[in-house]
Amino acid sequence: MTTTKPKPFLICIPGLLGGSEDFSSILPIWRKHMEVIVLDPNEQQRLQGGLNISESYMKSVNYETTSEQVAAAITSRKLKGAFLVGISLGGKIVYDFAAKFPHLFLGGVVTDFGTGPFRDTELHRFVYDLVTKTPLHLPWPEVREYLRENIPERSLRSLIQSQISYPDQKPPGLWKSAMKNLREMLERQSIGQQYPVLKKAESQLSKQGSKIIVLQAERISGIGKNSIPDMDNISCIKRVPVADSSHFLHVTHKDLICKTVLETMNIPSHKDERRLETPGT
Repeated sequence: MTTTKPKPFLICIPGLLGGSEDFSSILPIWRKHMEVIVLDPNEQQRLQGGLNISESYMKSVNYETTSEQVAAAITSRKLKGAFLVGISLGGKIVYDFAAKFPHLFLGGVVTDFGTGPFRDTELHRFVYDLVTKTPLHLPWPEVREYLRENIPERSLRSLIQSQISYPDQKPPGLWKSAMKNLREMLERQSIGQQYPVLKKAESQLSKQGSKIIVLQAERISGIGKNSIPDMDNISCIKRVPVADSSHFLHVTHKDLICKTVLETMNIPSHKDERRLETPGT
């Protein structure tokens, strides 16, 4: 009697300002080869307020507990382990889970977030400058032109524009709370510096062959320069620089993320499964 080999298991974790839509175009491809779930800690808040996550909620966000949710999703299905893919801040969960539950971690992919504090990154400075310097006292057409001049990448500019509202249909404009509080929220996370805990788990992760592939953006990166030596000192972490890219790889480089996950899980990829780039970006 022939038994069917169970499919590998993949857990997807979006970034703070994203959701399941971060993976929507890739999921049909992945689901041909594996069992997939999207674990989104902020889903209910998004359903209630879209991208405008409440300020009180932003002050209470703590991603440290998400690793326990990942472990529960694995053990409740009686699995030996799972692969993880994390977009932006979701990458912090990949690191955290690998350190806390190395025996359940089979490998992972992180898009442009490092093991060190957010404050040390170019992305931190980018967010700070946007929130403090964008001239929201001006009418929307002038603000839009300011963003066009300062953010050449169209997909990133569209995301930033979605974070501005004019409640009275006239100046001043307001940042939605998710953007306004993003920097402070990230700085409060107790999983900011993750090198020491990952170094402790390094031996077990390396022994079982569990790799973390980190796709590193060329511009506006969420990986601080001070974090790179630490990351390169952990044998199970492999940085892959991505040319002509910004932090928002899940918008502009979907095909690369798709391919990297398949390769990390030792699943052959095909050319017709990697045509996911956003046109015009």
